[in-house]
Amino acid sequence: MGMADAWFNKTIKISEQAQKMQCIHESTNHTFQSVNLSIRWLFQIIVPTLGAYLLITSQISAGVMLAALMLSMRGIMPFDILVNSWQLVSSTWQIVMQLKATENLSHNEQIIQPPEKIIGRIFIKGLVVKDPTSKSSILSVHEFEAIPASFNVIIGPNGSGKTLLLESILGNVAIDKGKVFIDEINTKLVDRQWLGKQLGYVPQRLHLPNASIKDIICHHEECNESKLIHAAKTAAVHHTISSLPEGYETKVNMTSTGLSLGILQRVCLARAVYHQPQLLIFDEADAYLDEAGKKAYLSLIVSAKAAGCTVIAVTQNTKILAVADKVLLIDKGEVEYSGTVSSLQAFVQKNASQRVHPLFS
Repeated sequence: MGMADAWFNKTIKISEQAQKMQCIHESTNHTFQSVNLSIRWLFQIIVPTLGAYLLITSQISAGVMLAALMLSMRGIMPFDILVNSWQLVSSTWQIVMQLKATENLSHNEQIIQPPEKIIGRIFIKGLVVKDPTSKSSILSVHEFEAIPASFNVIIGPNGSGKTLLLESILGNVAIDKGKVFIDEINTKLVDRQWLGKQLGYVPQRLHLPNASIKDIICHHEECNESKLIHAAKTAAVHHTISSLPEGYETKVNMTSTGLSLGILQRVCLARAVYHQPQLLIFDEADAYLDEAGKKAYLSLIVSAKAAGCTVIAVTQNTKILAVADKVLLIDKGEVEYSGTVSSLQAFVQKNASQRVHPLFS
């Protein structure tokens, strides 16, 4: 279904472009028709009027007037041919352009069949995301790489573009320039369902459907009990769930639940690791956690990294930086720094703005 949706969306774009070309063609054709009609009227009004005047004043004979009218009608014929030829050439050109666009889609942007499992390498090249309204750049990443068995932290002021970068990796926003690769695979050209099973993701805004804890963690799929328990223990939430009257069958939602936001966030973390993905993406996934929860979250990251996972996390917690392999500092949609933590601290003290410096106070 994901491949079909992607193909359908692309063909819709091609159809929209074709419709725009059709509008331009119809407008130009209307202009030609108007000019042709104006010339017809001029010939049909001026020639007979002038001929009648000359006939009345005895300057020409009736035969000469009739011959002049016949010649004037023949003089209009080249304009009719020109208009008809323009319509034929324009229509043919539209067909050629549409076929070319379809051919480019089938050869250059065809949805590919990716492997069942990934290694987890993320590579971004020349990424640019623009504001849909103003068309100005709101995120620019020249190059970024996250390798397997590494922990990569993204920091920066609020509204700097951290979440937008994660959304670009996930394919949830339109990329104006550049590409995002997972294991040399362009994420733009893969099935969305496949991509979803290759990574675990906890968004910035805590959101859970109205469902049982088991269904939430298991992605509403047929549940594997051992994987379910392992995921809950990894997120340090198994004991809490087991103590509930209905256990994993407990229904939860965001408006009427007796569980704290911290416990719900641990459920989200369990959901992210359920499939044991090679890529984990966390957007301030510790925002609602208490101190015990943050320790468990840090332990989860360390364990995932040791297991060979690629972990990318946006955070405001400086304690997490202690275990980071790479730090990406973003401000106003631009990457100000990419490197190790030790080098970052010196960079911030020397170059970064006062809005970023409090992260290291």
